[in-house]
Amino acid sequence: MLRQRLLKVEFADGGEMSAPELKHIKGLGLKFRGQRQWVKAEGYRPGYLPNLISVEQVALAIHVLQQAMVVTKQWQQVPEQMERSTTELLLRRPILIDGHLKWVEAWRPFPEREVVNEPFPLTRSRATVLKRELKRSSGTVLFSFQYLSITVAEPRSRAFFALNAILVDFEYDTIIGFDLFRPENLRSAFEDNLYQQFRNQKAISEQIVVDSKFVESALESYCEALGIELIDDPEIPVFQSITNMLRSQLGG
Repeated sequence: MLRQRLLKVEFADGGEMSAPELKHIKGLGLKFRGQRQWVKAEGYRPGYLPNLISVEQVALAIHVLQQAMVVTKQWQQVPEQMERSTTELLLRRPILIDGHLKWVEAWRPFPEREVVNEPFPLTRSRATVLKRELKRSSGTVLFSFQYLSITVAEPRSRAFFALNAILVDFEYDTIIGFDLFRPENLRSAFEDNLYQQFRNQKAISEQIVVDSKFVESALESYCEALGIELIDDPEIPVFQSITNMLRSQLGG
């Protein structure tokens, strides 16, 4: 839920439907009865609670469901031709011909590499200021970046999970920085905060150790520009201590 970007359509029980979903279904004049008969369609965005899908997402979901039915019927009729490959994916893609979609299918190899997180933006002038004004330190800073397990709900806004950033001085095992981020302005706010954290410490650390690939991508541009060694090592005990502390304060 915290990192996925997807559309999900499923048959659910009435008790699993949210109040907005029930209101929407009633507004459409639809009625469902029995177990696993209620159509539940949700959109997922990183950092947000699932929400009703938009008009554009409905159009996409319709195409996906229709093509899933086509593939299912093929599998029923000729199962030996639809054996699942361990190295390839069966894809169906649309081609626009005279204003109409024509669907074609093909087996394609799995991607050779995993999807990587896009590096966060870097304002070069800020990096130049830090290099000019701050001294270099031989110390190591730990950087934990985690979604909190509670949601933030505001009027006329989609409920979200706040991202919690904690900086720890590795030598003294003390917290030297702390902040919370909203998903919608994460990238810009993160850079503002990071720039200020460097200025608060009055030094550029030799190493920064992080607890995930996600935060590694967030810091990559800055560490490269400032000559800081960036290490991904979530097994450091302090990271688990931070996680335990947050869970304890937030009631598990």
